[in-house]
Amino acid sequence: MWNHFGYDPIQEEYKVISLTWEMAQERVVRSDHHVLVLGPGASWRRVTQSVAPHRPCSQGISMDGVLYYGAWTGENTFVVVSFNMSSEKFNLIKLPLHAGTNLMNYRGKLAVFDYSPHLASDLRLDLWVLEDVSQWSNKKTFVLPISNIDVIIPGELSVKGTSREGMVMVFSKTDYCSLHLICDLYTCKKIEGVILSKLRERLPFETESLHTTYWDDFESIMYLEI
Repeated sequence: MWNHFGYDPIQEEYKVISLTWEMAQERVVRSDHHVLVLGPGASWRRVTQSVAPHRPCSQGISMDGVLYYGAWTGENTFVVVSFNMSSEKFNLIKLPLHAGTNLMNYRGKLAVFDYSPHLASDLRLDLWVLEDVSQWSNKKTFVLPISNIDVIIPGELSVKGTSREGMVMVFSKTDYCSLHLICDLYTCKKIEGVILSKLRERLPFETESLHTTYWDDFESIMYLEI
């Protein structure tokens, strides 16, 4: 099951979309989609639109009343799915050839990006921006502003977070510390970096990992009547 909380700017309603799917021989053969409008007497209702079976495989990104998420279809093809919170209509968007499968909000537009698994030596990040309903931009290539001095701990780097302003968080971890760098793709500058020493040995309980990332989506507490 996959759920996402969103907002319908036309009806001024908060909605929860829930997806379930059925697999057979490692392929998605069926998916169901339900919507809950938050409010008094709320109940789930099924989205009746016929849409190709798919399985979400990324977090959702909401922009201007539209929810985007990455998904695998029954043909084992990766697509971007958009769901209009007002019309409650799905749209499956094909990716450009050789495009990445990571989603981000790039300065108010949806984008997909890809990077080398050897990011410490190959600092390029390729990005495609969704310019229209299903029209992608040409590939944009960025070189992350990370010097050899930044990479002072061994281990591979990876992108662990993005922001709506076009920033990415680069992360690397060893047995004794972790490295966090924030890079601005738009200006190709490093914003800040921090090295955190290992905390696990100082905790009074056993844990395999302790890693919490706070990014730029800050929410206010709001009470909704159900």
